[in-house]
Amino acid sequence: MRLISSLFAVGFLAATTCLAGPPFVPLYDLDAAPLIQKGVRTKQVSSHDPSGGNGDSGHYVRIEGNVKVMADLKGPGIVRRIWSANPSGQLRIYIDGAETPVVDTPFTDLFENKTPGFRPPLADKSSGGWYSYVPIPFKKSCLITATDSGFFYYQVTWQEVPETSIAASFTGTWTGVDAVGYDKAVTAWSKLGTNTPSLNTVNLPQRKINLAPRGTWAQPIVGPGTLTSLRFEFAKPPPFQDLRRVILKITFDDAKTPQVETPLADFFGVGFEGVSWRSLPLGFTGKAAYCYFRMPFKKSARVELVNTGTAPFQSSFKGMARSGVPQSAWGYFHADYRTAVNNLGAHYVVARLRGKGHVVGVTQSMRGIGNQWFLEGDEKIYVDGAKFPDIYGTGTEDYYNCGWYFNTGLVNVATHGCVFKAETEIGAYRLHFPDVIPFEKTLDFDIEHGGTNDVPGSEYATVVYWYGTTGSRDQRPELKTGNALLPQPHVPLIPGQVEAERTKWAVATGATMKNQSWHEITSYRGGGRALLTGGIGAAATTPINIVATDNYEIDVSLSGSERDSIARLTIDGAPVGQPFRVPAGPLPLTKGTVGPVLLTQGRHTLGFVLDSGPAVGIDGFRLKGQSPLITTFAVLGPYLVNPTIGVNEPLPPDGKEPSLSQVYRTPDGRSLKWSIVRAPS
Repeated sequence: MRLISSLFAVGFLAATTCLAGPPFVPLYDLDAAPLIQKGVRTKQVSSHDPSGGNGDSGHYVRIEGNVKVMADLKGPGIVRRIWSANPSGQLRIYIDGAETPVVDTPFTDLFENKTPGFRPPLADKSSGGWYSYVPIPFKKSCLITATDSGFFYYQVTWQEVPETSIAASFTGTWTGVDAVGYDKAVTAWSKLGTNTPSLNTVNLPQRKINLAPRGTWAQPIVGPGTLTSLRFEFAKPPPFQDLRRVILKITFDDAKTPQVETPLADFFGVGFEGVSWRSLPLGFTGKAAYCYFRMPFKKSARVELVNTGTAPFQSSFKGMARSGVPQSAWGYFHADYRTAVNNLGAHYVVARLRGKGHVVGVTQSMRGIGNQWFLEGDEKIYVDGAKFPDIYGTGTEDYYNCGWYFNTGLVNVATHGCVFKAETEIGAYRLHFPDVIPFEKTLDFDIEHGGTNDVPGSEYATVVYWYGTTGSRDQRPELKTGNALLPQPHVPLIPGQVEAERTKWAVATGATMKNQSWHEITSYRGGGRALLTGGIGAAATTPINIVATDNYEIDVSLSGSERDSIARLTIDGAPVGQPFRVPAGPLPLTKGTVGPVLLTQGRHTLGFVLDSGPAVGIDGFRLKGQSPLITTFAVLGPYLVNPTIGVNEPLPPDGKEPSLSQVYRTPDGRSLKWSIVRAPS
């Protein structure tokens, strides 16, 4: 017999809440999250590299003498967020054209509880980042500057709003209803994991869940109503693999496809084993997972779990709901899952939303190749067909309000955090309930991997949380199930190897060179190969720069095609060593060494020629000099005495041929001389 919960008896209609009204309401009142905003657009000003490269600091709206203009905004609007990775100088905020700033403070003090009106946890430090979610409303204009600063990374997120939404511009202090709202926000952010029940909320029947492999569990609910809490509890923390193989589906009002369809693990931000975290609307503690995002519906809701794995799954379900839907225009709650192995030169797609609504958050799990360079990628969010991003970031960890590759480790805040960090793996979340991103027709959300999408083989998985009106959807691929959801084995990265798929090749007439990711042609992931085709005589070369004349051994790793092949290595067009016999099949790799070969200082070409077979894959190559290592070094320092100075600002002797007899003066008046250091023999 199906258990159906009915909410008719409560008879409550939720009160109207205006997201763009009292500035602190969105920071603590999750009842505001489903409400569709009119005339609101979220934008961002940042220090992103205007060339599209990876130099994402030291760029400003303009520079006037010793004043760097970070934002020059026209109202009416609300600054929702200020972030920096290395704030410096004197921060000044001018409202509505006034000559006297309402904020005049050392930039760092804004985040250290030293500036009136900016208190933690709404303004604080966060694993290498400095953030503030204290709202700054303005009727006419808002000018934000930094005086006498170094070069720094920054982002200012703000919303254009209707004129009637701004009761008063920010004066530097909070009074009346705003002071009360400030206190409510601080309290809510200080008690993460606690759901503030709405009026007339009732508990749904608690249910035990015992899911056999391929089994399904469901909880139907009769409306009109609003789900205010979903909670799954476990007798002991379930294995990550089991959580990934259970699919959470939530369907509202007889929709043809679920508005929520995502692995249970990823819905609760669990991309790796051992994750535990709390935010205002979402969290996972090992023994419990909760979601407090409000989910209104007119007729019915159905919460469903599908076990796509081969092991049983056990849990218990607790839910809360209230009768009725918001009086204001509202959207259905959505959560959409994506996962992909990144390709060279192509963004990772977070969302392709169509319809009308707004984004309220993202959870992301990332796995790189050998290091964390993938975090150099910027987020780019295009609203309603914009040619240039409304939101253009400065780095992946910056989007998550942190910095410097999450340099102080894990962090949990109401809006953001880093929930997992390993040598090549990161789990993070960013929730936009204070700064929702509305769209009227479309929203395209991309994020780079590496500074210029240059980490092919890295793996990303995301869930985007959003609200949309009837018929709105995410144009996402079909959700994979079972073992396909889990990370696949990786082809090990060879230390020091030049990866062929990241190298520019020149090919002879009739030959082609095609980059392929391992996941395209095998069940493995992590990098790829360059496939040389064209039959016997096909040749490809790439330039190499030899910094010192020496005898070099050359290691190569090759990959097969549909038939056995033979390939040889060339240097400057001449064959080197014996040909390599490469068996059919892309893996395992065929590895070998030629040389030593005398290479003089300067430019040379390294090439491969196909002697038989239809094609050969080149995984990479590595040159190893045979001379002894350098054992004597000239050292100068420590020189950098200001930890907030920008990394792009040159210091002596940068950019010059050093003289070892030169004496240098540091900014604090010390004298520095070169010293000679010799490594042990």
